[in-house]
Amino acid sequence: MRKSRWIFTALIFIMLCSTSSAYADVYVDGYFRDDGTYVEPHYRSDPDGLFYNNFSTFGNINPYTGEIGTKRRPDSEYNTFEFPSLDQSEAIDGIDVTSSDQSRNINIAESFISPYDTTDEIEAKTMLVDYFNDINTRSYMPAYNCWITEWQTRHPYDTFEEGYVNVINNLDEINAISNEQEVTLAGTITTQEGWEQTSHRYQYVYNVQEIKGTWKLVHGKLDKLW
Repeated sequence: MRKSRWIFTALIFIMLCSTSSAYADVYVDGYFRDDGTYVEPHYRSDPDGLFYNNFSTFGNINPYTGEIGTKRRPDSEYNTFEFPSLDQSEAIDGIDVTSSDQSRNINIAESFISPYDTTDEIEAKTMLVDYFNDINTRSYMPAYNCWITEWQTRHPYDTFEEGYVNVINNLDEINAISNEQEVTLAGTITTQEGWEQTSHRYQYVYNVQEIKGTWKLVHGKLDKLW
């Protein structure tokens, strides 16, 4: 009887040890990056290859250093999962749903075009629609590149991206006034912001110019209405 208990206890101990080692934090020796900077020895936690289990992921805290994670998207080496998407005609428990692409590409350029618009005004409106659709689909770099270089110099890409995370933009109207130098676009835009997707409305004015054959945002202003 005692022998059986001892064997049982030993088996439990072995199982616990193996489980602990499988999920143990990984110690990383100090090393030099390609740019010459030295990285101190540290622990990292990535036991199952999932991005959201890593100390550096946004919202996580490294218990060894107290540092807060800042990374918002995984590198290529992390495991990714694809979830089945639903077509526009599909429904769950009688509730109609639309695909992610459909819901985020909600701005259609043709719906904002007037018969009285000039060619420049049509192209400027189309660029603004593409700009907000890129933000909606998290294609932040193409959206960022809609701005002129001088604006980008004052507004780093990381700051631009962070400002639009979890924001969906629905253009309500686009009015255009143009002269020889630029097109001024004005109207209102309704947004859903944050994890709760809280609705807000803004009044906007954008100045747009054609620079080397490409329409660029030169100046913009948003005033919150509610």
